[in-house]
Amino acid sequence: MTIALSALPLTLALAAPVPRVPPAIVALRNASGCADWSHVAALQISGTHDGDGLTGPFHESLDTRDGRSAIVVHEGTFVDAQGFDGHLAWLQDFSGASHPLDAAHARELARTDAWMDRRGWCNDGDGTTYRSYGIRTHAGRAFDVVSATPRGGEPIAIWIDRGSHLIDRTEERLNESGEVTTFTDWRTVGDVAIPFERRVDYPEDEDSESYHVRNVRSVTTLPDATYAAPPLPNDVRMVGGARSTRVPYVVEGIKPIVNVMLNGRGPFPFVIDTGGHFILTPATAARLGLDGMGNGNETGQGNGIRKVGFTNVREVRIGDAAIANQPAEIIPYGFHRLERGPRPPKAGWLGLQLFERFATTFDPRTHTISLAPLASSRPIAAGTRVPIVFDEDAPLVDCTIDARPGLCMIDTGNASPTIVEGNWIAKQRLAPTLQHGTLVLDGESLGRADIRIGSIHLPHAQISFAKPTIRGSEATTVEAAILSEGQLNRFTMTVDYGRHAVWFAPVPGALEPPLDRSGMFVDKDRDGNFSVWFVFPHSPAERAGVKVDDRIVAVDGIPSARLAGTDFREIAQGAVGSRHVYRIQRKGKPNASVSVRLQDFLP
Repeated sequence: MTIALSALPLTLALAAPVPRVPPAIVALRNASGCADWSHVAALQISGTHDGDGLTGPFHESLDTRDGRSAIVVHEGTFVDAQGFDGHLAWLQDFSGASHPLDAAHARELARTDAWMDRRGWCNDGDGTTYRSYGIRTHAGRAFDVVSATPRGGEPIAIWIDRGSHLIDRTEERLNESGEVTTFTDWRTVGDVAIPFERRVDYPEDEDSESYHVRNVRSVTTLPDATYAAPPLPNDVRMVGGARSTRVPYVVEGIKPIVNVMLNGRGPFPFVIDTGGHFILTPATAARLGLDGMGNGNETGQGNGIRKVGFTNVREVRIGDAAIANQPAEIIPYGFHRLERGPRPPKAGWLGLQLFERFATTFDPRTHTISLAPLASSRPIAAGTRVPIVFDEDAPLVDCTIDARPGLCMIDTGNASPTIVEGNWIAKQRLAPTLQHGTLVLDGESLGRADIRIGSIHLPHAQISFAKPTIRGSEATTVEAAILSEGQLNRFTMTVDYGRHAVWFAPVPGALEPPLDRSGMFVDKDRDGNFSVWFVFPHSPAERAGVKVDDRIVAVDGIPSARLAGTDFREIAQGAVGSRHVYRIQRKGKPNASVSVRLQDFLP
């Protein structure tokens, strides 16, 4: 069992920094060979990596003087990498493209990780502060637990074995989960102790990866390019030499859906999601004859964990834009997330890998998406420019919520109201202000808040108050909110990772879509009917007698089998005062019709 720093007793977590280097750190210095570490300029480390059910070689380069690093991992036929160039950390996903990790929290993590890599514990006077948490025991072993906070960095908990005086594990807090790194099989290489086995656990996500070192080589220097983010891959082709392409999209449940060709087949309906990745459903993979490899874990909204496989798509084509050899995740999402009524179900999602290659403009006036390769020249977009930063994979912008500053995620895949994150609310002490709205599930609520993004003002915006979760997006300790597509589609929006910005041009007369005016939440069942899983107190649906577990078999005389969940939602967003008739099927009772008069019930 591990004890994350954030889980330590409050009295310990708030203890004053130790005025001198703790004895456990002094013992670590002696045991790890700090006296000889200063003679090492750079290391090249190689071995094998296990992760996501895939195994392959890894190669790591490390500058021991300043902590610059780069590690390239081969997972079967896929390659990903991460590094620190001395200024910023960067991340290369297995599609071959990369982006900087330049949000404040990411910069702090990078400083701490660089401090660990260069063995900052070997030095005095570098501004690192320590806190001692005493002795902990586990599995019959005793450890000195020390927290180190490098200058400008995040705290890291270091567990030092009291027998060997070497590091057994470290614990850090990432955006949505903890990271526990365990070091074993320490060996002496040139009078310096090196761990030959390294396991990284993400406890909340129930995921892990391992590095098995086979070779360590000391070198005098490595080129600066070793630690730089890789260049944009040359895998984009514009058909007929086009400079850009424009394709139509449909809006379903506020989400933009476009037709995509995969390996020359299709079209397949895909969600374009700035907060997501390239994902195929199992049905899409089967239709393409693609087998999944590996066995990873995926988290998202809520506490659930889904198993993920991986495959490779030879070509992804949207209009005249084609991307070659794209790795994709295969995720078995539930029926209600994919269904589109009588229309073909969603085939997948396009996210990070698309935006790392194209400046993308969403135009709600014409219902079109335009793609211009980042590698080509392109005009500056219209509207207000707002810089974007990354903590992980989703674009973040500076924002304020009820005048409190934070980071908001640009998420075209969020069809709910803007999600204000519980950890941020607690930190800002905003709960009394934001939790006054309509009661929803398990203590969560809907309400309104004043949101600003740069000079853009979104007054009286719909929000949902999210309780912190164990894992997934609502476990974030970094983001203040996930902006709703209902807010974003009031603008012609251009997302340009190459220029590190997003542009917002207001659409005249565009308004935020209304909240459901019927007062009930439903899911589409495989038999074509809708199951009611929540009814708002004092709502039109409750007054009409609708109850949880009711099944709706028709709306306004239209059989439910001919409607998608998004169609049901659009009907419930109709004009105030309009009436709709729902045919109800209730266990043990004959079918009955109820009339619901729509109204706004969110203050």
